[in-house]
Amino acid sequence: MIHEIIPMFNRFLQDISNIQIEMALMTMNIDIALTDKTEPEEIYKVAWTSIGKWCRFVSDEFNMVEVLLKENCVFKDKGTESIDIWIGYCVCNLTCVKGVHQEHLQGKELLLKKISGKSTIPDIFDELYN
Repeated sequence: MIHEIIPMFNRFLQDISNIQIEMALMTMNIDIALTDKTEPEEIYKVAWTSIGKWCRFVSDEFNMVEVLLKENCVFKDKGTESIDIWIGYCVCNLTCVKGVHQEHLQGKELLLKKISGKSTIPDIFDELYN
């Protein structure tokens, strides 16, 4: 089902603004400050849980991700904590490359404008970035 989930993450990352990312980070920092955890692994779990909850709050895409993960029994527990941790982990790791992804998309547009006539290059780029 990962092939169904990846486009959802992709749409979310394309639609999310830098201000929204900052809001998510502020929420995460508040949640970390309010916890009594001191071990780095536990702090990461708090951070990822916070981001996962925030993502499910701001985007319906992640409610569908939750449904897919539950329907396919990806996690042993039936609660949402593992799902929030997983979503938060993925989003945290993907948002750090959001700028690079945007640069690649802009490069694709420039390349397509320069290419005239028939070529297989645009088809390859379409597969990579859509």
